Amino acid sequence: MGEYDRTSNVLNIQPVLPFYDGHLITRTIVPIVSQPLGETETATGVGDINFSAFYSPTSKNGLIWGVGPALVIPTGSDVSSKKWSAGPSFVVLKMRKKIVYGFVLNNIWSYAGDDTRDDVNSMMFNYFFSYNIPKGWYLSTGPIITANWSAVEGNKWVVPFGGGGGKIIKIGKIPFNLQAQAFYNAVKPD
Repeated sequence: MGEYDRTSNVLNIQPVLPFYDGHLITRTIVPIVSQPLGETETATGVGDINFSAFYSPTSKNGLIWGVGPALVIPTGSDVSSKKWSAGPSFVVLKMRKKIVYGFVLNNIWSYAGDDTRDDVNSMMFNYFFSYNIPKGWYLSTGPIITANWSAVEGNKWVVPFGGGGGKIIKIGKIPFNLQAQAFYNAVKPD
């Protein structure tokens, strides 16, 4: 990241909660970000919170889809856009015995916030693929591809490549998905 090509680290806390027999699905991403500033400095904090709510009709043959709003809530930290943003969001998910795959797509536009910050007009495409292995373990990839439509030509896209794995555990009756993935940005802004 940046002119010194330093590494940025993000820990996403991402609860996905179904309501109304799975017809309303919420997905909230709370990123804890460590982002390089210049050659040696680093900014660390809670990034903008991304909330999506999807209406999902009854699934058939393991296919789940949904549509709804995405809302970005600025945290005001050093790693925040400091802009309120919103737009449409769409999800498609297919579950088979050992494989889960699909994508989430949204585009957001800023509508309020810090006037000294650039306006937001960005797309997020998060495709995912998981292969389940015994005892709750799995291999997966889930890169988040982004496009900043306001950036100059040649600096709009971030396209990561990579993957990792994880394990589903239960604490009481509540399932938790613990995973780690690493990515290299094959395409990135200058």
